[in-house]
Amino acid sequence: MQQGYFDTAWSDVSGSPGWVGKLLLLTLVSLIPVFGWIVVLGYLFGWAREIAWGVRAPLPARIFGNVDGLLYSRGASVLVILFLFSLAPFLLSCLYEGVSDVGGSVAERFLNLVPVAHVATPMITLAASLIAVMFALVGSMRASIYGRLASGLQINRIWTMIRYDMNGLLRIAGMAALLSLAAVGVVLVLMIVIEGLGLLVAWIVSGGGAHVWPRGFGMALFAAFCVIASLCLCSALVSAMMVFATTIVVRALGHWTAQFDVAHWRGQDDPLPFEEAQSSRI
Repeated sequence: MQQGYFDTAWSDVSGSPGWVGKLLLLTLVSLIPVFGWIVVLGYLFGWAREIAWGVRAPLPARIFGNVDGLLYSRGASVLVILFLFSLAPFLLSCLYEGVSDVGGSVAERFLNLVPVAHVATPMITLAASLIAVMFALVGSMRASIYGRLASGLQINRIWTMIRYDMNGLLRIAGMAALLSLAAVGVVLVLMIVIEGLGLLVAWIVSGGGAHVWPRGFGMALFAAFCVIASLCLCSALVSAMMVFATTIVVRALGHWTAQFDVAHWRGQDDPLPFEEAQSSRI
């Protein structure tokens, strides 16, 4: 079983020549609606596919290189898989809200009679989200290896892989959650600081807050500029941190998949090598 997924993935990324520039370029590409993330995911899962096959190489030199001709189809497949699996917890939440709205007093009475339901509901949603993330990660990796969308939607085959090493996959899912939370925290702090400094400067420029023309108008205009600038900067920072987090998580996922002896995989419906080994021992 592979250990230290974060350390290994980080070593692979930081050991790649010009990795900072590549991540910045990926960030710029990710700002393009939909198409940008198709390219980013196609690029990163292509790199993860290599390590799953046992081929250790640095980050590909060209983002749009498309050496295997599957950059865009791979990225689109992964994007579709991530979207489809993310629907499960969303629909579960909507179902609960719908029952609450339709049931009205019945739902309220139930929650009052069973107080633990107030806690159980968000916990169930959180658990469903975690399960969806694991299925989405493994499904995306399978689609990248087989080169077809259908391979990433085989629930039974995905579950077989998850069950074999759920602890390792949970570490990767936890890593993804922590990196996402860290990104949100940094962005919120930065936004507060930038807007606070902008308002302070505007207050000073306006002569201590004198709300008279033209100072009052100038203060409002400058404050609006600071808000817009901070939003743009934070959007760029969010994209950069999302790209970094995705790079680490996807590379770690490639290492996790390598334990399944990908070089000896056959068709998408065939048993994996470890299943065949287990069958031969019975």
